[in-house]
Amino acid sequence: MSASKFMREIFGDDVLKYSKLLSAEKKILIRKYPDKFLAKEFATLDKKFISIAPMALMDATLSDLSIKADKNLLLGVGLSTFHISPHDDLIDETPERKEEQASLLYSGNITLMEGIDKLLKYGYGNLIPILFKFIKTNHLLQQKVTELLWKKEPPNLKDYEKGIRHIISFTSIGPVVGLHYAKKENYVAGISKFCENYGLSIQYMDDMIEIDEDLTNSYWSLPIIRAEELGIKKSMMSAKLKNKLIEELKEHAYTRLRIAREALRENFPTLRKKTYLIESFIRDFKY
Repeated sequence: MSASKFMREIFGDDVLKYSKLLSAEKKILIRKYPDKFLAKEFATLDKKFISIAPMALMDATLSDLSIKADKNLLLGVGLSTFHISPHDDLIDETPERKEEQASLLYSGNITLMEGIDKLLKYGYGNLIPILFKFIKTNHLLQQKVTELLWKKEPPNLKDYEKGIRHIISFTSIGPVVGLHYAKKENYVAGISKFCENYGLSIQYMDDMIEIDEDLTNSYWSLPIIRAEELGIKKSMMSAKLKNKLIEELKEHAYTRLRIAREALRENFPTLRKKTYLIESFIRDFKY
């Protein structure tokens, strides 16, 4: 996701803490699994939204419950979710060389198992089934992305909405696993609604940032689907039209962020702050 380039804007300066933790882990992985192709993938561990977002959202959730998150809990989750990124790249940006294809697959598998090992080692094994529930759902829904949004013919809006639901299971990982760790399952319903709407706002943001990349890769993001609805082919989309469609998308994101805040009610002020950070970024974004 292009969100990896803008994590400080999305999560604030706290992102440096998670990046530092993951940086130490990537060095361990590179030493432990000596291979130049794997090393290239491990080297991205501390820069990936896929790793850092669950750590940041879990930490914020626990902080709002006056609980300090153990670094090994955060790392166990961050390592476990990293695999989503290279596996996604294997589909979206398939390299020609077999060695590079293999490194995307196996670096992801290795980090997932390393993350699970860490959770078991430090006494968080009871959280693994909850973590796996969201990861498995994410994989199922990522499969749906290939079926709905990577096809030649333009999908309708209903298919688009189905195709982006993987982001909901992903953004749920940190907060919901955190609630189970804190034994505050009574908050799960509200947090789940927050995660759904916060996650969709991230997907809309990604559609804005990647509009040209999506056009090049023949991926049907929402602005491109809207252009087709207006009778404008992908190859004919002007900068003016792209900006117009991006402004439409911003309104969808603002609505989702408002619903996300309402779901939190008066609880979880740190999570609430995250919605304003991403809203500010979206508001200022220009094509």
